[in-house]
Amino acid sequence: MIADKEYYESILDTVSDGIWVSDTDDRITYCNRAMERIAGVGADRIVGRVVTTDFPEETTGQLLPHYGQARESLKPVTYEIGVVTPGGRSTLQVGVLTPLVAEGVFVGMICSITEVTDGEQLERDYEALFRGMLEGFALHRIVCNEQGEAVDYRFLAVNPAFEMITGLKGADIVGRTVLEILPDLEMHWISTYGKVALSGEPSVFEDYSAPLDKHFMVSAFSPAPGTFACLFVDISQRCKAEENQRIMESQLRQSQKLESIGTLASGVAHEINNPIMGIMGYAQIIADRLDPESPLMECATEIGKETDRIAKIVKNLLSFARHDKQQHSPARVCDIVAATLSLIGTVLRHDQIRIDLHIAEDLPHVRCRSQQIQQVLMNLLTNARDALNEKYPGQDDNKVVAVSAECGCWNAEGQWESEPIPDGGMRSRGASSVHSTIRIIVEDHGSGIPDAVCKRIFDPFFTTKPHDRGTGLGLSISHGIVKEHHGVMSVESRPGQGTRFLVELPLDNGWSVE
Repeated sequence: MIADKEYYESILDTVSDGIWVSDTDDRITYCNRAMERIAGVGADRIVGRVVTTDFPEETTGQLLPHYGQARESLKPVTYEIGVVTPGGRSTLQVGVLTPLVAEGVFVGMICSITEVTDGEQLERDYEALFRGMLEGFALHRIVCNEQGEAVDYRFLAVNPAFEMITGLKGADIVGRTVLEILPDLEMHWISTYGKVALSGEPSVFEDYSAPLDKHFMVSAFSPAPGTFACLFVDISQRCKAEENQRIMESQLRQSQKLESIGTLASGVAHEINNPIMGIMGYAQIIADRLDPESPLMECATEIGKETDRIAKIVKNLLSFARHDKQQHSPARVCDIVAATLSLIGTVLRHDQIRIDLHIAEDLPHVRCRSQQIQQVLMNLLTNARDALNEKYPGQDDNKVVAVSAECGCWNAEGQWESEPIPDGGMRSRGASSVHSTIRIIVEDHGSGIPDAVCKRIFDPFFTTKPHDRGTGLGLSISHGIVKEHHGVMSVESRPGQGTRFLVELPLDNGWSVE
C-alpha cells in the first residue's frame, strides 16, 4: 500500500498544475511539487492545515464559498480567483474542486490549480474588452485579384456588439468573405477597406449599407499588412432624424414657394380677368349687332367660348396655387379631375398624349380638400407624361393616360367590390358595416417601374429622374395628402408594360362638413 501511494505521488509530482487533497475534516493531507511552487512554500507549510481555518483571509477568503458549494453539492466546482499565496505573492488562479464521494458520503476533496501568467491575464483582459465593447468590432483579411486590387474581404473575428448591430452571427460568417454573405454589398465599401489594408493608412467615415439598411460611422485601421479592423457605430436613428429635418425644411420651402405662386397668381388673375371680361363684352356686342345668319356670328361665339375657357383656367390655377388651410367640403371627383386637366391638358396634348377619361358624374361626393386632391392628380399625370415620353419619344397610339374613378368597398374577405353605393358612405353587409370608398385610378402604358424602385417610391427625396427634373418630393407629399384624408395610395407596375396608381378616399373619413 505504501509503495502504491509513493507511486501515485511521484506521478502527481510531474503534473504542471498544483494539486492538494483534503480529508473529511477539511485538513490537507497531500500537495504536489507544483502546488509548492505556486504557494511559494514547502509542503510542510501546507500539509496538515485546515482549509477553512488555518490560512489567512486574503489567501482563502475567496475560495471558501466555492469550497462549501462543492462539499454541499458533491459536484465539481470551477472557480477563478485572485489570491495571496502563503508565500506572500499575489496571483490569479483558476481551479477545479472535485469532491471525493464514497457511497454518497463526502470523504475528501481534490483541488487542481492553474496559475494564470501575466501573458495569459493580458489575453483574458483583451478577450473581456473585446466581448464587452459597445461598438461593433470586426477583423478582416483583404482579398485581392491578380492585379493586386481589393475585390473582397474575409471575416476573421467579430465581437457580440457586431452581431447585435448587424444581425449577422459570428458562427455563420467567420472564415467566409463578405460577398458570400452580402452579395449585393456596394463595391465602395471594399475599395475603401482595401486602401486601409494595403496602404496602412487609417480612415474614419460615415456611409450607408443597403443590404443591412443602416447608416454606420466607421473607424478602420490596419493592424498588420493585408488585414484591417474596423470599429463602427449604428447611426441610423441620427441620420433618420436629420433626414426628417431636411424633409420638413423642404416641405416648408415648398409651402412658401406655393404661397408665393398663389400671391403671383392672384395678381395675374386680376390683371388677366379685366381684359378677358372686356373681350367677352366686345364679343357679345359684336354678336348682338350681327345678323344671326352672318358668317361672323360663329367667330363672335367662338371668341366668347375661348375667353370663358381662359377665365376658368385662371380660376383653377389660382385655386391650385393657394396652399393655405383650405376648408374641406363635399366635392365631386369629376369636377376635381376636370379642374386638373384644364391646367395640364394643353401640355399633354402638346406631347401627343391622349386622355382616356371614365368618370361617372353621379358618383357620391367625397369629403376632401379639393385643391390638395387636385395636387395629387397633377403629380400623377405629370409622372405618367414623363413615362410615356420616355418610352415613346414621338407620336404613338399607345401614348394614352387612362383616368377613371369608381365607387366600391372592401368586403370581409379583403376583396375589392366595384359597384354603385348610395350617397352616405356606408351600407350594411350581413351583421357588419362596410365603408364605401371612391377609388381614382391613373394608368399609363409607359416604361414601368422596377420592383426595387416601387418599394421606395413614396420615400422622400427618392427619385430616378435627373436632378434638374425631379426632387423626389412629389409622390411623398401626395402620399401624405392621401393619408391625411384617411385614404390609401398604392402603385402597381410591371417594367416595360406600364404603371397604375390607385388613390382610395373613404366617403366617411370622420371629417365634419364645413
